[in-house]
Amino acid sequence: MTTREKVLWTIAGIALVGCFLTARGGIVNVHVVQRQPEVHNIHVIVPGILVTLTLHMVPSRCFRDSGSDLRQWLPVVRATSDSFAKMPDTVLVEVTDPRERVVVRKSGGSLVTDVNDADENVHVSVPVRTLRDTAEILASKQMP
Repeated sequence: MTTREKVLWTIAGIALVGCFLTARGGIVNVHVVQRQPEVHNIHVIVPGILVTLTLHMVPSRCFRDSGSDLRQWLPVVRATSDSFAKMPDTVLVEVTDPRERVVVRKSGGSLVTDVNDADENVHVSVPVRTLRDTAEILASKQMP
């Protein structure tokens, strides 16, 4: 095998691992369009695995005095995420009034929140698996 072939196989392997990790963790998608006082369009797409990897790098001391003990809520987070995995896509909450509309729904493997009003539109989509992993990491970092 030539050096060039080794390099190509290495790049292909890294790309394959990257695709696997992205598929495993899903995609976090945040899109905000602000129309007042001037138009701003912010769109951030991040692999969910990057969120959890980043939390692993934050020192535990940064979370110890967070004021909320997430450990007590882990059973609820686990049960909810397990239920979300089994349920069909559905609207969980929908609130509409003359000025704004808020919709929280389960779509695929993600929890999606859309907020629309006269001044801005906000769309946030987070994989349920990423939410569960994030809660687990934060709870483990709160341990004394």
